[in-house]
Amino acid sequence: MPSGPVHTGVNLGALGLMGVLAAPGKWWQWPEAWWFMGAYLFSTFFLSPDLDLWRSQSRRSWGALGILWLPYARLFRHRGLSHHWLWGPLSRVGYLALLALPLLALWPRFDPSWLSEMRRYGGWILLGIYIPHWLHIALDAWAP
Repeated sequence: MPSGPVHTGVNLGALGLMGVLAAPGKWWQWPEAWWFMGAYLFSTFFLSPDLDLWRSQSRRSWGALGILWLPYARLFRHRGLSHHWLWGPLSRVGYLALLALPLLALWPRFDPSWLSEMRRYGGWILLGIYIPHWLHIALDAWAP
């Protein structure tokens, strides 16, 4: 099974290759690219499928906040649902959303208008979250 640094290296190499191959202005503009790259990097460093392992590079990336992933690691067995091509990323994004709900309740003037931006960039954000996940599970399958 490839180590965390191998997964990270493959993801960053793929992002660099995508940046070289994608001509700006052909099928994306800069705002889309920034949302995609931000989500891609966040997914690579903080939303790895290996968050289902308590002792993993992904969990250590969270620093002191890594403790928040203990229930997730206990709930999902390694290479189970957390590594599913569709449900894996959704499980981690959903888990983060559940963790964020109490913060929204504490935020006195939460303005949901930013959600309208997500309609424009949501597909790019999802691609940025999913592609590193797909690379991770492909690498796990190729080099078990």
